[in-house]
Amino acid sequence: MSSIRVRLVGILAIMALFGPGLVGSGAAQDGTPAATPADLDYSVLTGKRLAFVLWGFDGYQQAQGNWFQDLAEAQGAEVTLIDGRVDPQVQVEAMDDLIASDIDGIVFQPVEPAAAVTPVRAAQEAGIPLVLAGAEPDPATGVVAPFVEFNDYEVTFQAGVNAAEWLQANKPDEPARLVIFDVLTLVYCQDLRMQGFIDGVESIYPEAEIVFRDTVEHQREISLAQMEDLLQASPDFNIFTACGADGVLGGISALQAAGRATATDKVPDTEYIFTIDGTPSEIELLLDPGSSVMETMTLTPKENAQAYLDLLTRIMNGEVAPDADVNERAPGVLLPPDCEELASILEEQYGVLSTFEPIACS
Repeated sequence: MSSIRVRLVGILAIMALFGPGLVGSGAAQDGTPAATPADLDYSVLTGKRLAFVLWGFDGYQQAQGNWFQDLAEAQGAEVTLIDGRVDPQVQVEAMDDLIASDIDGIVFQPVEPAAAVTPVRAAQEAGIPLVLAGAEPDPATGVVAPFVEFNDYEVTFQAGVNAAEWLQANKPDEPARLVIFDVLTLVYCQDLRMQGFIDGVESIYPEAEIVFRDTVEHQREISLAQMEDLLQASPDFNIFTACGADGVLGGISALQAAGRATATDKVPDTEYIFTIDGTPSEIELLLDPGSSVMETMTLTPKENAQAYLDLLTRIMNGEVAPDADVNERAPGVLLPPDCEELASILEEQYGVLSTFEPIACS
């Protein structure tokens, strides 16, 4: 059994033991033990109106939003999900509307942390409990809120090591040449996910070449166009990744149109691809022996939604101050191309999507 699969099996065993409170249910970064679902009094949610301002509406975003809605409504709350459209201004306007409506609680996943300063401050001044998901403003702004962090550095570092070790074993005469579709305005993209992956590759290839690393808006048509341009200007690369699903899937579409992103019995022909989010489209490629998608990271939307709800409940119960520097972590999980394991995980995590189709393993 590979070291990747051993890690996955170990994580799944822990998840089975501790249930949906696992991700984000460890001690907060201020040292305060976080409550588990069994410890929380969810009655405070009964009759309350909650909103989740999402980053966008890709597969992962929809799944975590749907899980948050299901979990909160099971406790008697009413939930509104808002598509942030990967646009800070759309999110700011949505926050303004929610605050004006005197909403009872908000989960906010900001596209651009700097743009979140004013709406977060406004929510706090209005006395509205708020949890930040994924990114937070610079504390120097004076705006601090309870926060669930996507701290994926260690996970993506290992993914970078895995990519580099594969290249070293299978193409020993090739130097590592990376293409990174980043979002440089987002800490969890630039500093955690993408830098973690690069550092992992460079731990094996210290002289790895970054052929391209810049912000590429994570919309498929935009990332597709960027990859088309890149294939014209700098086609000589052998590792590709992006910060999220639509960023990488658009790039893969362009590679496929150029006859790349292929593999022979899961041995990449031109480039090793690592994806992030673990959406059904990524998983389909991961399990395809003719695709060079070799590993996928998933954030487990069910567990993350539970973490947001639990932290918001603690604020509404008065256990956590609305402006407390409480920082919990929601690390991702690396998934290998093992159909039986993935089918079970995806059913649990993404079965809340109307578009979800279970994987049939032969």
